Amino acid sequence: MLAAASMGVAAVMLSTGTAHAGNLSATIRDYDGRAVGTMQFTANGDKLRVCDTRADGFAVTVRVHREIHDDNPIWTVRNGLGKGWCVNATKNLDENHRYSFWSRHLSRGDVFMGSATAR
Repeated sequence: MLAAASMGVAAVMLSTGTAHAGNLSATIRDYDGRAVGTMQFTANGDKLRVCDTRADGFAVTVRVHREIHDDNPIWTVRNGLGKGWCVNATKNLDENHRYSFWSRHLSRGDVFMGSATAR
């Protein structure tokens, strides 16, 4: 389902995030500012929804880390189903702990989406 990275399609560089009382919503954008996906984290119940909004042949992935970004995400949710599809996932995160959310589109690095506290 993933197209070869050599096709030259732009990787995610920009994102916008909004956090409210532990929740987080963000739009994942490519180098040109076009939206390629969205993510929503709901702190109550530790729910993460990742949606693909662009028919570009690439999956949208969100990686969750404990407060800082390191090479060991504690949770990864990948949507490789294509434009118009969303993936819903849950994980039992530590209560009252802050987590950082990073998007990955293609294979060219992570982009900070925001942070939220699990409830």
